[in-house]
Amino acid sequence: MAQKKTATKAAPAKTKAPKKDALLSIDPEHAEEALALPAASILTPRLNLPLARHNARLGSEAVMAKRKEIEARVKKPDFDAVERLEALVDSCEAATREAHLARPDQPSREADFIRLWPLRELLLSYAETLVVAALVPAEEVTAIKMGKGPRDAADDLVELANLYTKHRNRLQGKMGPITGANLTETKELGTRLKASITPVVAKKLSASEAKKDAGNVRDRLFTLLMRDWEKTWILGAVAYGSQVNEFVPGLGSGRREKT
Repeated sequence: MAQKKTATKAAPAKTKAPKKDALLSIDPEHAEEALALPAASILTPRLNLPLARHNARLGSEAVMAKRKEIEARVKKPDFDAVERLEALVDSCEAATREAHLARPDQPSREADFIRLWPLRELLLSYAETLVVAALVPAEEVTAIKMGKGPRDAADDLVELANLYTKHRNRLQGKMGPITGANLTETKELGTRLKASITPVVAKKLSASEAKKDAGNVRDRLFTLLMRDWEKTWILGAVAYGSQVNEFVPGLGSGRREKT
């Protein structure tokens, strides 16, 4: 008697686990939405991305854990913004890498901003000392001090370098802590920062244009991330009240995980 053949199930195809060091990519939907943001709303990125990812996950999980309670109190809460928060950090990381690859000869803009403020303070405070000594006109220093914001601070660097250069004859031997290297660095840094934070016209870019304008894409994604985090924080405040910062920490906060 012939033996009955039994069908054998094919072994399921093995799927390759993603490598832990696989490079992240920019989510196309994130990029499209970020590129539609108004130019005037674009922020300068200042985040530690691994920390931001950790805090994004904490905040997202805390808010989603209170979803029913929030839905009962808020009309049409934007949970999509909450759930994609960590993925937006991934897009920001990918965009930061693309911006660096697009302009490898340019120093990190974050490092430039860190250097901006102490350098401005050094030159400006000593310029005020020179005013007291009647070595430079008070009105010139006052004009530099007017205005606010990072773009104005970058202008200040260039104007301060020009001030010291303009009056170099009467300042010979009286420059105190200011060196020629300081003036060179100040002017170069101010010029570089002015160029990097000049507002751009809001528009949707093609893939090739986006690659050329990688810094713009990065800044817009960071802006989108901060906008979604604010939405998450607001919903967290509904659920957790005055304790919201313990459950939805700022993206740059070093606060420990809530237990």
